[in-house]
Amino acid sequence: IDVALANPEQALAVIGLIADVMPLIGPARRLARAGLRQLREQAPPGLQALMRLAKLDAKTISASDIGFLIAPAINAPGRLESPDPAWQLLATDDPESSEKLAQVVWDANLKRRALTTQALAAADTVNPNTPGIIVANDQWPLGLAGLVAGQLMNRYDKPVMALAWHHGHWHGSIRNPWPTDIVATLKDIPGIIQLGGHPQAAGIRIAPDQLPKVQDIWNERLAVIATNLPEPVQWFDGPMKPETLERPEWYWIFDHLAPFGPGNPPPTVRVTWP
Repeated sequence: IDVALANPEQALAVIGLIADVMPLIGPARRLARAGLRQLREQAPPGLQALMRLAKLDAKTISASDIGFLIAPAINAPGRLESPDPAWQLLATDDPESSEKLAQVVWDANLKRRALTTQALAAADTVNPNTPGIIVANDQWPLGLAGLVAGQLMNRYDKPVMALAWHHGHWHGSIRNPWPTDIVATLKDIPGIIQLGGHPQAAGIRIAPDQLPKVQDIWNERLAVIATNLPEPVQWFDGPMKPETLERPEWYWIFDHLAPFGPGNPPPTVRVTWP
C-alpha cells in the first residue's frame, strides 16, 4: 500500500494494525497515519455505517477509537458465531447493504459486551492473592476467553488464564502484564497440548484432566517470577511549564506524534507550578 496516495485499503490496514496491537513505529506508523486520514476523509461505506452506530465523528476518529470501539465490534461476530457479517461489512461498496450489515455487527457487539459482563461476574470469585489467576467455565463461548483474561489482568495486574470447554479440551487465552515471556514460562508444563503467542498474550489448549496440575505449576513458576519483578517506575518524557499547555503549537506537535499505541505511547510530561 502506497501511504502517499489515498487508498481505501489504508482504512482497513489501520484497523488491522491496531486490532493486532502492532507496534506503531516505522512503516507501521506511517501506514496507520495514512489509514486514519483515509477514515477521516473517505472511509469505505461499511466503516462509515459502523462509525455512525458507535457514535463516532469520522473527522476526528483516533487510534483509541479504533482500539476500543471499532475493532471490538468487528471482532464480535466471530467471537460468538460466524465472522461472515464482519468481513462482508468491510468488503461491501453498497450503502444500503452497509447499513444492514453494520447493524448485525453492532448487535453482535452489544451481545458480546453483555456476555463478557456475565462472564466476569461469574469469575469474580477468584482468589486475588495467588501469583496468577486461572478461571475456567464450560458454559462460556470460546471467543470470550481472551476478553475475560484481558479484563481480569487489568483488574488484578497479574497474569490471567481464561478457559472455555471446547471439543473435549480446555481452550483459552492468557494475558500477561509482567515484563516476562509467558510462553517461555509455560512451554514445558505437562498437560498443555498446545501453546503459542507472544510474551504478553497467548493461546492455550489443556488436556481435560490436567487442569489442576497445570494450575499448580502455573502458580509455582509465577510465584518465583513475582519475587523478582522490578519496582514500578514512573517515566516522564520531560518537564513542562503550565503556560506551555495553553500554547496552540503544543497541540499541533501532539497531533503529529500520533497515532499512539504500542511502541509509540503518548508523551508523559511533568507539569510543575512555581
